[in-house]
Amino acid sequence: MLSELVLSDNQLTRLPNSFGNLIMLYKLYLDYNPIISFPDSFGNLKSLKILNASNRLRLGQLTSLPKSFGNLKTLTHLFLNHNKLISLPESFGNLVALEYLDVSNNKLTTLPDSFGNLKALMSLNASNNQIPSLPDSIGNLTALEDAVLYWNQLTRLPVSIGNLKALITLSVSNNQLASIPDSIGNLKTLAELYLNDNKLTKLPDSIENLTALRSVDLQNNSLDILSISQCDFISGISDAVLDTDVCK
Repeated sequence: MLSELVLSDNQLTRLPNSFGNLIMLYKLYLDYNPIISFPDSFGNLKSLKILNASNRLRLGQLTSLPKSFGNLKTLTHLFLNHNKLISLPESFGNLVALEYLDVSNNKLTTLPDSFGNLKALMSLNASNNQIPSLPDSIGNLTALEDAVLYWNQLTRLPVSIGNLKALITLSVSNNQLASIPDSIGNLKTLAELYLNDNKLTKLPDSIENLTALRSVDLQNNSLDILSISQCDFISGISDAVLDTDVCK
């Protein structure tokens, strides 16, 4: 039976409801198609591990996912970038095998509370959306290594972000952040931290606990003069970028 299907770079706008009969499908490539929606039967693809429905700039037309999408419990790689998704269904949290997720360059205004159920997730790219806040449940993603969330509308980070003990990269530049929770100091594996182009006025003292940090960008904020210990800590980072007037 069919295990891999490549339909990339066509003019597909819809899939037939009978598409759900491909129950042995393992890899599906639908990238670079102006697909408007997936049929409800899409959730019947119980063997699917890799789904690429990404697009080029302005080509993607996908605005939503069916509730049945949560039935794809073997899915490990999901690429939906450059579409017009406004939200993800609550059933999205049922994708318990998901390891890599790219929903960048959509129109997302929220992530579902069930997002925290994605315990296998290692890489998240939700950049270039319109997300104002992250669900507290995101702290349950203890396998997460890369969180790329730049160019959103984030005004705060949940305290639970300090539970992401495997996190290596956190990119939240070009948002609306006015502060960072003290819990960020719990991220002992964090190596790259991008906080530039926000509205930060100060940094938590706990930032000095990020002993694995090798790259940090703090420029274009509204930071007051940092403490001597914070300046000493940042000056010891091999790749540190900050405005010249915050350390004197």
